[in-house]
Amino acid sequence: MSVKLPRWEPVHVDLSTDHVDRDFIEDAAKKMGSGYFVVEDGDKDGTYLLVSHRGMVCEVGEVDTEDGRRNLGQAFDRVTLVDVDRALEGEGAVSAYALPQQVCIDLCGVINGRPRYGDLNTDILELDDLLGRLKQDGFDGSVMFTSHDEYALVEYEDGDRVAFRYEGDADVDNAEELIEKAGRMEANVFEPRGDEEIDAPTPQERDDDVEMVDYGGIAEALGDAAGEISGRDMFEEALEEQLRLVDDVKFNDGRVVTGAPEPADVFDAYRKAVEASAELVPASKIFEEARDSIEGLEGGEGFLRSV
Repeated sequence: MSVKLPRWEPVHVDLSTDHVDRDFIEDAAKKMGSGYFVVEDGDKDGTYLLVSHRGMVCEVGEVDTEDGRRNLGQAFDRVTLVDVDRALEGEGAVSAYALPQQVCIDLCGVINGRPRYGDLNTDILELDDLLGRLKQDGFDGSVMFTSHDEYALVEYEDGDRVAFRYEGDADVDNAEELIEKAGRMEANVFEPRGDEEIDAPTPQERDDDVEMVDYGGIAEALGDAAGEISGRDMFEEALEEQLRLVDDVKFNDGRVVTGAPEPADVFDAYRKAVEASAELVPASKIFEEARDSIEGLEGGEGFLRSV
């Protein structure tokens, strides 16, 4: 991947896609917590970046580095896990790297932010000039510097520097020392977007004791049961309609693509979809048909209690 991100804690490196599917990635994300996955699609020479925050994949995009773009905010084109599924079916490789939680949050900020000042790196960057310009412009936002070995973030409010963070081997205490002491890093200058400008949900904070739920598995079990009793197509159409009403979350085939929903909201959508598709039989028959398949899934017992 042309975009450089920290590789301090490799979890998996260049695993063949023969051994990786979506379940593998979701399970690895739960174990890793915060970090990112790189999926190299050998069939189309494409690269996908998946960011995991507190055990959930929260950002999914294709990294388009044509024309030499290195700036993550400019190179990241949001896609869904379905696109990644297609890449995993072909020849390719998957790597995963754990990150400190704050670095992961900053990374999501770049992805959801508005890029400023183009593609920059510390080889060509006159840092003093840039920092002076940000102050003169009354800049509100952040500058994130990344390489495979180092990371730094400078935060601004009304042109004033309000925070500085650095992770790496160099002895760097402030932004002015980056050019002198740090290695070559790429710079992302970005402003936060308003909620109405973001085309997908931003990562949400999760409590460590929040129950993990296999939403996709539950939806599949309900679809199979509906197919036996009333009609799978009717259920899937109703489910798609109901899931659109769940706030701040995107789904695909009942699986969460981005966001961290409240289980009760998703369970309610599933229940209403079953009821809408059960025209000639009680909805309870579909739930009973699916019970054995759902009981063994993560969050399955909680769903069954809700119906």
